[in-house]
Amino acid sequence: MERVGFRGVVVALLVAAAAAECPNACSGHGNCGDYDMCTCFRNFAGGDCSERVCPFDRAFADNPKGDLDGNEDVSAPTNTMIVGSQVFPYGTTEEFPAMTDSKGSMLSNTAHEYAECSAKGLCDRKRGECHCFTGYEGSACQRTTCPKDCSGHGTCESIRELAAGDASQIYSIWDADRIYGCKCDPGYHGSACEDRSCPVGVDPLYTDTGDVSVHVTTVTFAIFDAFCQEHLEVEPYYLRRQLLSEDQDFIEESASDEAAFAAAQRRRLLQTPTTLPVPAPTVLPSSVPTTLPTTVPTTLPTTVPTTLPT
Repeated sequence: MERVGFRGVVVALLVAAAAAECPNACSGHGNCGDYDMCTCFRNFAGGDCSERVCPFDRAFADNPKGDLDGNEDVSAPTNTMIVGSQVFPYGTTEEFPAMTDSKGSMLSNTAHEYAECSAKGLCDRKRGECHCFTGYEGSACQRTTCPKDCSGHGTCESIRELAAGDASQIYSIWDADRIYGCKCDPGYHGSACEDRSCPVGVDPLYTDTGDVSVHVTTVTFAIFDAFCQEHLEVEPYYLRRQLLSEDQDFIEESASDEAAFAAAQRRRLLQTPTTLPVPAPTVLPSSVPTTLPTTVPTTLPTTVPTTLPT
């Protein structure tokens, strides 16, 4: 009886050992099933369930996975592969994915299927964390980074937020919360908010077509040259074309009109009364002698000697 009991214990141990032949005992992260195959718990993967699954999000760009079943052929996007995998619980395809709607109907012209690390990073299987490529961040590498963290002179916001802050525009397509950019503080600009903004104002030479006024900010300036200093006169047509718009035809004027026009512009610009020197009047003599002699001697000699010497 003791020998029979001992043999029963040995058989039971052998059966238990045979049922525990899964690799690494599924690493404590799965159940060992038929054919010595591990069925991994959620977020674990690998033959022995020792690998971690990284977070998923919509892919920035879909990638075909190639010959997954090793039959030296890439199946059509309608053929689902690897059903029940922890990485692809709903299966995947070898070509570009053919996405379906909630009713299972196949959709055409689709993209941005869910992918591990959003297809913009590599999964650390030991820690279950994504190592994002340059320019991407987030637990699933699901958003872009802001250049230089906006240099400390702005906030990093999604394209949805930036659109809403610009005249309450609406941006709601697939990347609305995935593409990020800088909203710069006042006084800074540029993609990274690293450039200082200079003061701005309306161009003092700017005019609207058909307008009769010059749109200017407060401007103080003076014109100086030797001629202007001496007579408060400047070349009138230059000022007329640059500063005024009352007379848009720029009609040529006489020399006297030019001088008056120049003085008017100086008074307008400098707001100081300016008087042109008035030339002294030219006085003509009251009387000019114009009387010719009344008589002119015109008498010729009455006789002319004509006798030649003999």
